[in-house]
Amino acid sequence: MDANKLLSPWTRGPFQFKNRVFMAPMTRSRAPEHIPTELMATYYSQRASAGLIFTEGSQVSDQGVGYVFTPGIHNEKQIAGWRRVTDSVHAHGGLIFCQLWHVGRVSHPDFHAGQTPVAPSAIGFKGQAFTLQGLKDTVTPRAMTLAEIQSTVNDFKLAAEAAKKAGFDGVEIHGANGYLPAQFLEDGSNQRQDQYGGSLPNRARFLLEITDAAISVWGPERVSVRLSPRNPFGGMSDSHPKETYLYVVEQLSARKLGILHLMESAQLPAGVEPLLPYVRALFSGLLLVNAGYNKGSAEAVLNAGQADAVSFATHFIGNPDLPERFAKNAPLTEPDRSTYYGGEAKGYSDYPALSNAVKSSPKGYWLVQATISDPVKFAKYTGVAGPIIASYGGRVLARGDVAEVVEGSVPRRPYFVEFPSYDVARSCFRSAGYQEAIGLRAGAATFDIVIVEGM
Repeated sequence: MDANKLLSPWTRGPFQFKNRVFMAPMTRSRAPEHIPTELMATYYSQRASAGLIFTEGSQVSDQGVGYVFTPGIHNEKQIAGWRRVTDSVHAHGGLIFCQLWHVGRVSHPDFHAGQTPVAPSAIGFKGQAFTLQGLKDTVTPRAMTLAEIQSTVNDFKLAAEAAKKAGFDGVEIHGANGYLPAQFLEDGSNQRQDQYGGSLPNRARFLLEITDAAISVWGPERVSVRLSPRNPFGGMSDSHPKETYLYVVEQLSARKLGILHLMESAQLPAGVEPLLPYVRALFSGLLLVNAGYNKGSAEAVLNAGQADAVSFATHFIGNPDLPERFAKNAPLTEPDRSTYYGGEAKGYSDYPALSNAVKSSPKGYWLVQATISDPVKFAKYTGVAGPIIASYGGRVLARGDVAEVVEGSVPRRPYFVEFPSYDVARSCFRSAGYQEAIGLRAGAATFDIVIVEGM
Protein backbone atom coordinates (compact mmCIF):
# COMPACT_ATOMS: atom_id res chain seq x y z
CA MET A 1 0.00 0.00 0.00
CA ASP A 2 1.28 3.47 -0.95
CA ALA A 3 0.61 5.59 2.12
CA ASN A 4 1.87 8.69 0.31
CA LYS A 5 -0.38 8.52 -2.74
CA LEU A 6 -3.15 10.60 -1.16
CA LEU A 7 -0.82 13.47 -0.32
CA SER A 8 1.79 13.36 -3.09
CA PRO A 9 1.87 15.86 -5.98
CA TRP A 10 0.80 14.46 -9.35
CA THR A 11 0.07 15.54 -12.90
CA ARG A 12 -3.00 14.82 -15.00
CA GLY A 13 -3.66 16.50 -18.32
CA PRO A 14 -3.08 20.25 -17.99
CA PHE A 15 -3.07 20.16 -14.19
CA GLN A 16 -0.32 19.78 -11.64
CA PHE A 17 -2.16 18.82 -8.46
CA LYS A 18 -0.62 19.27 -5.01
CA ASN A 19 -2.33 16.12 -3.75
CA ARG A 20 -5.41 13.95 -4.24
CA VAL A 21 -7.36 15.63 -1.42
CA PHE A 22 -9.95 17.66 -3.35
CA MET A 23 -12.49 20.03 -1.81
CA ALA A 24 -16.08 19.12 -2.66
CA PRO A 25 -18.70 21.76 -3.52
CA MET A 26 -20.73 22.91 -0.51
CA THR A 27 -23.56 25.41 -0.35
CA ARG A 28 -22.70 27.95 2.37
CA SER A 29 -25.12 30.82 1.55
CA ARG A 30 -22.75 33.74 2.11
CA ALA A 31 -23.52 35.67 -1.08
CA PRO A 32 -26.07 38.46 -0.45
CA GLU A 33 -27.79 39.45 -3.70
CA HIS A 34 -26.19 36.30 -5.20
CA ILE A 35 -22.86 38.09 -5.67
CA PRO A 36 -19.59 36.54 -4.37
CA THR A 37 -17.95 38.57 -1.60
CA GLU A 38 -14.49 39.27 -0.17
CA LEU A 39 -15.37 36.92 2.69
CA MET A 40 -15.81 34.14 0.16
CA ALA A 41 -12.39 34.96 -1.30
CA THR A 42 -10.91 34.52 2.17
CA TYR A 43 -12.77 31.25 2.73
CA TYR A 44 -11.67 29.63 -0.52
CA SER A 45 -8.06 30.87 -0.38
CA GLN A 46 -7.74 29.44 3.14
CA ARG A 47 -8.40 26.05 1.54
CA ALA A 48 -6.04 26.46 -1.41
CA SER A 49 -3.89 23.55 -0.23
CA ALA A 50 -6.55 21.20 -1.62
CA GLY A 51 -5.52 19.44 -4.80
CA LEU A 52 -8.53 21.08 -6.47
CA ILE A 53 -11.38 23.20 -5.12
CA PHE A 54 -14.93 22.96 -6.45
CA THR A 55 -17.01 25.99 -5.58
CA GLU A 56 -20.47 25.82 -4.15
CA GLY A 57 -23.14 25.52 -6.80
CA SER A 58 -23.48 28.76 -8.78
CA GLN A 59 -26.72 29.28 -10.63
CA VAL A 60 -26.47 29.79 -14.38
CA SER A 61 -29.51 32.09 -14.49
CA ASP A 62 -32.05 33.76 -12.24
CA GLN A 63 -34.38 30.87 -13.05
CA GLY A 64 -31.83 28.45 -11.59
CA VAL A 65 -32.01 29.91 -8.06
CA GLY A 66 -33.43 27.75 -5.29
CA TYR A 67 -31.75 28.86 -2.06
CA VAL A 68 -31.07 32.13 -0.28
CA PHE A 69 -27.71 33.88 -0.64
CA THR A 70 -26.22 31.47 -3.18
CA PRO A 71 -23.86 32.95 -5.79
CA GLY A 72 -24.54 33.10 -9.49
CA ILE A 73 -22.27 33.11 -12.53
CA HIS A 74 -24.33 34.95 -15.15
CA ASN A 75 -23.83 38.71 -14.80
CA GLU A 76 -20.92 41.14 -14.64
CA LYS A 77 -21.14 41.80 -10.89
CA GLN A 78 -21.01 38.07 -10.20
CA ILE A 79 -18.08 37.64 -12.57
CA ALA A 80 -16.21 40.43 -10.78
CA GLY A 81 -16.96 38.84 -7.41
CA TRP A 82 -15.73 35.46 -8.55
CA ARG A 83 -12.61 37.08 -10.04
CA ARG A 84 -11.64 38.21 -6.53
CA VAL A 85 -12.07 34.62 -5.36
CA THR A 86 -10.03 33.04 -8.14
CA ASP A 87 -7.28 35.66 -7.87
CA SER A 88 -6.97 34.95 -4.15
CA VAL A 89 -6.94 31.16 -4.59
CA HIS A 90 -4.33 31.39 -7.33
CA ALA A 91 -2.21 33.75 -5.21
CA HIS A 92 -2.16 30.97 -2.61
CA GLY A 93 -1.14 28.38 -5.20
CA GLY A 94 -4.53 26.70 -5.57
CA LEU A 95 -6.72 25.43 -8.40
CA ILE A 96 -10.46 26.11 -8.50
CA PHE A 97 -13.42 24.98 -10.66
CA CYS A 98 -16.80 26.72 -10.74
CA GLN A 99 -19.78 24.43 -10.30
CA LEU A 100 -22.61 25.33 -12.70
CA TRP A 101 -26.05 24.86 -11.18
CA HIS A 102 -29.76 24.93 -11.94
CA VAL A 103 -32.04 23.57 -9.22
CA GLY A 104 -35.15 23.06 -11.37
CA ARG A 105 -38.10 22.00 -9.21
CA VAL A 106 -36.08 22.29 -5.99
CA SER A 107 -37.09 25.94 -5.77
CA HIS A 108 -40.04 28.10 -4.76
CA PRO A 109 -42.13 30.87 -6.34
CA ASP A 110 -40.65 33.30 -3.81
CA PHE A 111 -37.42 33.24 -5.81
CA HIS A 112 -39.20 33.94 -9.10
CA ALA A 113 -41.60 36.83 -8.42
CA GLY A 114 -44.40 34.36 -7.79
CA GLN A 115 -43.80 32.32 -10.92
CA THR A 116 -43.77 28.51 -10.70
CA PRO A 117 -40.36 26.78 -10.80
CA VAL A 118 -39.59 24.71 -13.88
CA ALA A 119 -38.76 21.03 -14.37
CA PRO A 120 -38.83 18.39 -17.14
CA SER A 121 -42.38 17.41 -16.11
CA ALA A 122 -45.04 18.81 -13.81
CA ILE A 123 -44.16 16.35 -11.06
CA GLY A 124 -43.67 17.68 -7.56
CA PHE A 125 -42.18 16.17 -4.43
CA LYS A 126 -42.66 16.59 -0.72
CA GLY A 127 -39.94 18.93 0.45
CA GLN A 128 -39.20 22.44 1.63
CA ALA A 129 -37.29 25.34 0.18
CA PHE A 130 -35.14 27.79 2.15
CA THR A 131 -36.57 31.23 1.38
CA LEU A 132 -36.02 34.68 2.88
CA GLN A 133 -39.19 34.08 4.89
CA GLY A 134 -37.96 30.71 6.15
CA LEU A 135 -38.82 27.16 5.13
CA LYS A 136 -41.74 26.82 2.73
CA ASP A 137 -43.23 23.74 1.11
CA THR A 138 -42.18 23.15 -2.47
CA VAL A 139 -44.82 23.37 -5.19
CA THR A 140 -45.64 21.36 -8.29
CA PRO A 141 -43.33 22.66 -11.01
CA ARG A 142 -44.21 23.68 -14.55
CA ALA A 143 -42.98 21.51 -17.42
CA MET A 144 -40.41 23.30 -19.57
CA THR A 145 -41.14 23.98 -23.21
CA LEU A 146 -38.65 22.89 -25.87
CA ALA A 147 -37.66 26.52 -26.36
CA GLU A 148 -37.01 26.88 -22.63
CA ILE A 149 -34.86 23.75 -22.61
CA GLN A 150 -32.73 25.07 -25.45
CA SER A 151 -32.48 28.44 -23.73
CA THR A 152 -31.31 26.74 -20.55
CA VAL A 153 -28.67 24.76 -22.44
CA ASN A 154 -27.43 28.11 -23.74
CA ASP A 155 -27.47 29.49 -20.18
CA PHE A 156 -25.00 26.77 -19.20
CA LYS A 157 -22.77 27.74 -22.13
CA LEU A 158 -22.91 31.43 -21.19
CA ALA A 159 -22.14 30.53 -17.57
CA ALA A 160 -19.14 28.47 -18.70
CA GLU A 161 -17.92 31.50 -20.64
CA ALA A 162 -18.50 33.71 -17.59
CA ALA A 163 -16.48 31.29 -15.46
CA LYS A 164 -13.58 31.57 -17.88
CA LYS A 165 -13.83 35.36 -17.71
CA ALA A 166 -13.81 35.12 -13.91
CA GLY A 167 -10.48 33.29 -13.96
CA PHE A 168 -11.51 29.77 -13.01
CA ASP A 169 -9.41 26.75 -13.99
CA GLY A 170 -12.42 24.82 -15.23
CA VAL A 171 -16.10 24.13 -14.56
CA GLU A 172 -18.22 21.35 -13.14
CA ILE A 173 -21.75 20.48 -14.27
CA HIS A 174 -23.87 19.84 -11.19
CA GLY A 175 -25.70 16.75 -12.36
CA ALA A 176 -26.27 15.37 -8.87
CA ASN A 177 -28.50 15.71 -5.80
CA GLY A 178 -31.84 15.93 -7.54
CA TYR A 179 -31.28 19.19 -9.44
CA LEU A 180 -32.38 19.93 -13.00
CA PRO A 181 -29.98 17.66 -14.97
CA ALA A 182 -30.81 14.73 -12.68
CA GLN A 183 -34.52 15.55 -12.96
CA PHE A 184 -34.24 15.05 -16.73
CA LEU A 185 -32.15 11.89 -16.36
CA GLU A 186 -34.23 9.89 -13.88
CA ASP A 187 -37.60 8.52 -14.91
CA GLY A 188 -39.26 9.29 -11.57
CA SER A 189 -39.15 13.01 -12.42
CA ASN A 190 -39.24 12.90 -16.24
CA GLN A 191 -42.36 11.72 -18.03
CA ARG A 192 -41.91 13.74 -21.21
CA GLN A 193 -42.90 12.24 -24.56
CA ASP A 194 -40.56 14.26 -26.78
CA GLN A 195 -36.81 14.10 -27.51
CA TYR A 196 -36.02 14.88 -23.86
CA GLY A 197 -38.07 12.07 -22.33
CA GLY A 198 -39.03 8.43 -22.64
CA SER A 199 -35.98 6.44 -23.69
CA LEU A 200 -32.73 6.52 -21.74
CA PRO A 201 -30.83 8.36 -24.50
CA ASN A 202 -33.59 10.97 -24.57
CA ARG A 203 -33.59 11.43 -20.80
CA ALA A 204 -29.81 11.78 -20.80
CA ARG A 205 -29.93 14.30 -23.65
CA PHE A 206 -30.18 17.45 -21.49
CA LEU A 207 -27.25 16.50 -19.25
CA LEU A 208 -25.11 15.62 -22.25
CA GLU A 209 -26.07 18.79 -24.12
CA ILE A 210 -25.07 21.07 -21.25
CA THR A 211 -21.85 19.07 -20.85
CA ASP A 212 -21.15 19.55 -24.56
CA ALA A 213 -21.84 23.26 -24.11
CA ALA A 214 -19.25 23.48 -21.35
CA ILE A 215 -16.75 21.46 -23.39
CA SER A 216 -17.21 23.83 -26.33
CA VAL A 217 -15.94 26.62 -24.09
CA TRP A 218 -13.29 24.87 -22.01
CA GLY A 219 -12.28 21.72 -23.87
CA PRO A 220 -13.00 18.31 -22.30
CA GLU A 221 -10.02 18.18 -19.90
CA ARG A 222 -11.22 21.22 -17.94
CA VAL A 223 -14.81 20.03 -17.47
CA SER A 224 -16.14 17.89 -14.63
CA VAL A 225 -19.58 16.32 -14.20
CA ARG A 226 -20.93 15.39 -10.80
CA LEU A 227 -23.35 12.46 -10.51
CA SER A 228 -25.15 10.90 -7.53
CA PRO A 229 -26.77 7.58 -8.47
CA ARG A 230 -29.52 6.31 -6.17
CA ASN A 231 -29.67 9.56 -4.22
CA PRO A 232 -33.27 10.16 -3.03
CA PHE A 233 -32.70 13.83 -2.16
CA GLY A 234 -35.37 16.03 -3.70
CA GLY A 235 -37.76 13.13 -4.16
CA MET A 236 -35.61 11.47 -6.83
CA SER A 237 -36.03 7.92 -8.11
CA ASP A 238 -35.20 5.86 -11.17
CA SER A 239 -36.47 2.44 -12.24
CA HIS A 240 -33.06 1.21 -13.39
CA PRO A 241 -30.35 3.39 -11.78
CA LYS A 242 -27.45 1.13 -12.69
CA GLU A 243 -28.36 1.07 -16.37
CA THR A 244 -29.15 4.78 -16.36
CA TYR A 245 -25.94 5.99 -14.81
CA LEU A 246 -23.60 3.60 -16.56
CA TYR A 247 -25.03 4.77 -19.89
CA VAL A 248 -24.21 8.36 -18.89
CA VAL A 249 -20.70 7.34 -17.82
CA GLU A 250 -20.12 5.69 -21.20
CA GLN A 251 -21.27 8.82 -22.99
CA LEU A 252 -19.07 11.08 -20.87
CA SER A 253 -16.05 8.86 -21.39
CA ALA A 254 -16.64 8.94 -25.15
CA ARG A 255 -16.40 12.73 -24.90
CA LYS A 256 -13.01 12.38 -23.16
CA LEU A 257 -14.40 14.27 -20.16
CA GLY A 258 -11.64 15.43 -17.85
CA ILE A 259 -13.22 14.60 -14.46
CA LEU A 260 -16.13 12.44 -13.36
CA HIS A 261 -17.16 13.30 -9.81
CA LEU A 262 -19.05 10.28 -8.46
CA MET A 263 -21.05 10.48 -5.25
CA GLU A 264 -21.36 6.99 -3.81
CA SER A 265 -20.97 6.31 -0.13
CA ALA A 266 -17.73 4.74 1.04
CA GLN A 267 -19.89 2.53 3.28
CA LEU A 268 -22.93 1.30 1.40
CA PRO A 269 -25.72 -0.52 3.26
CA ALA A 270 -25.64 -4.29 3.21
CA GLY A 271 -26.99 -5.72 0.00
CA VAL A 272 -26.43 -2.56 -2.09
CA GLU A 273 -24.17 -3.26 -5.06
CA PRO A 274 -21.46 -0.61 -5.50
CA LEU A 275 -21.40 1.06 -8.89
CA LEU A 276 -17.84 2.30 -8.50
CA PRO A 277 -16.13 -0.79 -10.03
CA TYR A 278 -18.35 -0.53 -13.13
CA VAL A 279 -17.73 3.21 -13.40
CA ARG A 280 -13.99 2.68 -13.06
CA ALA A 281 -14.04 0.16 -15.88
CA LEU A 282 -15.99 2.48 -18.19
CA PHE A 283 -14.49 5.89 -17.51
CA SER A 284 -11.07 6.76 -18.90
CA GLY A 285 -10.66 10.20 -17.35
CA LEU A 286 -9.90 11.34 -13.80
CA LEU A 287 -12.34 9.52 -11.51
CA LEU A 288 -13.07 11.49 -8.34
CA VAL A 289 -15.09 9.86 -5.56
CA ASN A 290 -17.03 11.47 -2.72
CA ALA A 291 -19.33 10.72 0.21
CA GLY A 292 -18.33 9.48 3.64
CA TYR A 293 -14.58 9.11 3.10
CA ASN A 294 -11.94 9.62 5.77
CA LYS A 295 -8.17 9.48 5.40
CA GLY A 296 -8.02 5.69 5.74
CA SER A 297 -10.81 4.87 3.32
CA ALA A 298 -9.48 7.46 0.86
CA GLU A 299 -6.05 5.82 0.87
CA ALA A 300 -7.69 2.42 0.42
CA VAL A 301 -9.80 3.39 -2.61
CA LEU A 302 -6.80 5.04 -4.26
CA ASN A 303 -4.47 2.12 -3.65
CA ALA A 304 -7.09 -0.28 -4.96
CA GLY A 305 -7.05 1.66 -8.23
CA GLN A 306 -10.77 2.38 -7.97
CA ALA A 307 -10.36 6.17 -7.97
CA ASP A 308 -7.79 8.82 -8.85
CA ALA A 309 -8.70 11.33 -6.14
CA VAL A 310 -11.16 11.81 -3.26
CA SER A 311 -13.18 14.92 -2.45
CA PHE A 312 -14.06 15.92 1.10
CA ALA A 313 -16.85 18.25 2.15
CA THR A 314 -17.47 18.88 5.86
CA HIS A 315 -13.87 17.98 6.77
CA PHE A 316 -12.83 21.07 4.81
CA ILE A 317 -15.28 23.30 6.68
CA GLY A 318 -13.58 22.94 10.05
CA ASN A 319 -10.11 22.15 8.71
CA PRO A 320 -9.01 24.62 6.04
CA ASP A 321 -5.59 22.92 5.93
CA LEU A 322 -6.99 19.40 5.66
CA PRO A 323 -4.08 17.96 3.61
CA GLU A 324 -1.60 19.14 6.26
CA ARG A 325 -3.69 17.60 9.03
CA PHE A 326 -3.83 14.31 7.13
CA ALA A 327 -0.05 14.44 6.63
CA LYS A 328 0.58 15.02 10.34
CA ASN A 329 -2.21 12.72 11.56
CA ALA A 330 -3.46 15.73 13.48
CA PRO A 331 -6.93 15.73 15.05
CA LEU A 332 -9.71 17.18 12.92
CA THR A 333 -11.91 20.04 14.10
CA GLU A 334 -15.59 19.18 14.10
CA PRO A 335 -17.47 21.98 12.29
CA ASP A 336 -20.33 23.84 13.91
CA ARG A 337 -23.42 22.64 12.04
CA SER A 338 -25.44 25.67 13.14
CA THR A 339 -23.23 27.87 10.94
CA TYR A 340 -23.28 25.77 7.78
CA TYR A 341 -25.74 28.02 5.95
CA GLY A 342 -25.85 31.79 6.10
CA GLY A 343 -24.16 34.23 8.43
CA GLU A 344 -20.77 35.83 8.22
CA ALA A 345 -17.26 34.78 9.29
CA LYS A 346 -18.28 32.70 12.29
CA GLY A 347 -18.19 29.03 11.34
CA TYR A 348 -16.99 29.96 7.86
CA SER A 349 -13.61 31.67 7.65
CA ASP A 350 -12.68 31.62 11.35
CA TYR A 351 -11.45 28.02 11.62
CA PRO A 352 -7.68 28.24 12.26
CA ALA A 353 -4.95 26.31 10.50
CA LEU A 354 -2.34 24.26 12.33
CA SER A 355 0.40 26.58 11.09
CA ASN A 356 -1.04 29.42 13.18
CA ALA A 357 0.33 27.67 16.26
CA VAL A 358 3.93 28.38 15.32
CA LYS A 359 3.75 31.99 14.20
CA SER A 360 5.29 34.80 16.20
CA SER A 361 5.53 38.54 15.88
CA PRO A 362 7.66 41.31 17.32
CA LYS A 363 4.40 43.19 17.95
CA GLY A 364 3.50 40.64 20.62
CA TYR A 365 0.70 38.27 19.78
CA TRP A 366 -1.74 36.68 22.12
CA LEU A 367 -2.09 33.04 21.21
CA VAL A 368 -5.27 31.60 22.55
CA GLN A 369 -6.28 27.96 22.72
CA ALA A 370 -9.75 26.98 23.91
CA THR A 371 -11.12 23.68 25.12
CA ILE A 372 -14.77 22.94 25.63
CA SER A 373 -16.32 23.44 29.04
CA ASP A 374 -19.10 25.44 30.55
CA PRO A 375 -17.96 28.11 31.13
CA VAL A 376 -15.46 28.03 28.27
CA LYS A 377 -11.79 27.66 29.25
CA PHE A 378 -9.14 29.50 27.30
CA ALA A 379 -5.41 28.98 27.23
CA LYS A 380 -3.44 32.18 26.87
CA TYR A 381 0.23 33.01 26.78
CA THR A 382 2.21 35.15 29.20
CA GLY A 383 1.94 38.87 28.79
CA VAL A 384 -1.80 39.17 29.29
CA ALA A 385 -2.75 41.71 31.94
CA GLY A 386 -4.16 39.87 34.93
CA PRO A 387 -6.30 42.79 36.14
CA ILE A 388 -8.09 42.93 32.78
CA ILE A 389 -8.97 39.25 33.03
CA ALA A 390 -10.17 39.69 36.60
CA SER A 391 -12.34 42.66 35.65
CA TYR A 392 -14.20 40.43 33.19
CA GLY A 393 -14.67 37.61 35.67
CA GLY A 394 -11.78 35.60 34.29
CA ARG A 395 -9.86 33.23 36.54
CA VAL A 396 -6.41 31.78 35.87
CA LEU A 397 -6.60 28.04 36.50
CA ALA A 398 -3.19 26.63 35.62
CA ARG A 399 -0.18 26.99 33.39
CA GLY A 400 0.40 24.48 30.60
CA ASP A 401 3.21 21.97 30.87
CA VAL A 402 4.14 21.84 27.16
CA ALA A 403 5.94 24.59 25.28
CA GLU A 404 3.78 24.95 22.18
CA VAL A 405 5.23 28.08 20.57
CA VAL A 406 8.72 29.46 20.38
CA GLU A 407 9.28 33.21 20.07
CA GLY A 408 12.93 33.47 19.11
CA SER A 409 14.53 30.96 21.46
CA VAL A 410 12.05 31.35 24.31
CA PRO A 411 9.38 28.66 24.65
CA ARG A 412 5.96 30.01 25.61
CA ARG A 413 3.60 27.98 27.76
CA PRO A 414 -0.11 28.73 27.97
CA TYR A 415 -2.15 29.75 30.97
CA PHE A 416 -5.61 28.23 31.19
CA VAL A 417 -8.18 30.89 31.95
CA GLU A 418 -11.85 30.41 32.68
CA PHE A 419 -14.41 33.03 31.60
CA PRO A 420 -18.14 33.11 32.33
CA SER A 421 -18.97 32.80 28.62
CA TYR A 422 -17.60 33.02 25.10
CA ASP A 423 -18.94 36.56 24.64
CA VAL A 424 -17.31 37.72 27.87
CA ALA A 425 -13.98 36.24 26.80
CA ARG A 426 -14.18 37.96 23.42
CA SER A 427 -15.05 41.28 25.07
CA CYS A 428 -12.04 40.90 27.34
CA PHE A 429 -9.66 40.46 24.43
CA ARG A 430 -11.12 43.31 22.45
CA SER A 431 -11.15 45.73 25.38
CA ALA A 432 -7.43 45.13 25.80
CA GLY A 433 -6.87 46.55 22.31
CA TYR A 434 -6.61 43.35 20.28
CA GLN A 435 -8.42 42.26 17.16
CA GLU A 436 -11.06 39.57 17.48
CA ALA A 437 -9.52 36.11 17.52
CA ILE A 438 -9.57 34.20 14.27
CA GLY A 439 -11.20 30.90 15.00
CA LEU A 440 -12.73 31.89 18.34
CA ARG A 441 -16.14 30.22 18.29
CA ALA A 442 -18.78 29.42 20.82
CA GLY A 443 -20.20 25.95 21.16
CA ALA A 444 -17.54 23.99 19.31
CA ALA A 445 -16.30 20.71 20.74
CA THR A 446 -12.65 21.64 20.35
CA PHE A 447 -10.63 24.72 19.52
CA ASP A 448 -7.28 25.06 17.83
CA ILE A 449 -4.65 27.65 18.62
CA VAL A 450 -5.43 30.99 17.03
CA ILE A 451 -3.56 34.26 16.84
CA VAL A 452 -4.87 37.65 17.86
CA GLU A 453 -2.71 40.41 16.49
CA GLY A 454 -2.13 43.53 18.56
CA MET A 455 -3.52 46.69 17.01
